[in-house]
Amino acid sequence: MRQWLKYFMVGIEQTAADAVATLVKILELKTHIEQNLQPQFGRRSVNAHRLLQHLFQHPVISVEQAAAVCGTHYGPANELVAQMRRYGILKEMTGQSRNRLFLFEPYLRVFDDAV
Repeated sequence: MRQWLKYFMVGIEQTAADAVATLVKILELKTHIEQNLQPQFGRRSVNAHRLLQHLFQHPVISVEQAAAVCGTHYGPANELVAQMRRYGILKEMTGQSRNRLFLFEPYLRVFDDAV
């Protein structure tokens, strides 16, 4: 019984350490991207920040959803998404020209690396 309990506690400790390491990587990613928003996005930096905050909760998004999050029309949201693609924040995942979905790939990669 004691060995099983020790094994269980070691597993909990390792899981907690992995979770902390993942959280640190997420916070580093967030800080890095936020530091570059103003220089990279200029006048769009407010909406880029708004969209970025949303992406940390919902890492898959459409242009329509981006427009709703930013409170803009489709055109400006599409331009913002395109700019986020150019800077490697978003990656188009459908291969279509309509009804496209975009991944917040750097964020999801943190979880892939953790596994």
